[in-house]
Amino acid sequence: MDALPARPLSRSAINELKDADRVAFAKGVFISLDDSAEQDVEDTGTVVLSTSDTTQVVSLLDPGWVVDREINHVGQTDPSEFGSAIWELVSDEYSAWMEEYASDRDFTIN
Repeated sequence: MDALPARPLSRSAINELKDADRVAFAKGVFISLDDSAEQDVEDTGTVVLSTSDTTQVVSLLDPGWVVDREINHVGQTDPSEFGSAIWELVSDEYSAWMEEYASDRDFTIN
């Protein structure tokens, strides 16, 4: 977490994380409001990261990046596949929150 800057990460910064030695999967949760002028959001404060041992959901909060959730891999878990599955779960959670708190807005999560 100390290596992450204390600001939202861009898509390109997340892609650079994928190139790091220990990172097997890195993907941000980007929420675009379809009715806004800026439909392609370029920064996020939520990222799913997987290494060979764990998958973490990290979020940018007031003190900086914090581990929201950490799941240890068991057995022969493929870190990329596991990270992708966790990203799907997290994006589903964000969709549910958007439906609950901004039901009058159209949005895309990618």
